[in-house]
Amino acid sequence: MVEVTGSRPVIRSLKGALGQLAELVAAIANAGAGDRNIGWGRQLRSELQQISAVRVADLRAEADQIAESRRKLDVRIQQAGWSTELLD
Repeated sequence: MVEVTGSRPVIRSLKGALGQLAELVAAIANAGAGDRNIGWGRQLRSELQQISAVRVADLRAEADQIAESRRKLDVRIQQAGWSTELLD
């Protein structure tokens, strides 16, 4: 894991960017998998063959890794918050 240093706003921005990236990669994977509810009229699935232009399994694995990195960063942010001494 990459060591993250910086101010709180920078780290929180990184957390948000990781979340958005995970959502984007997951959306691309979902689009590549094909949405069955897109309203093709009366055509049967057997009449239309869908070939994905992306490797769906690889993209979903990447989205999972990005989401895991975001969760780990969130835990580190929380740990830093709990270990900070408060002034009396």
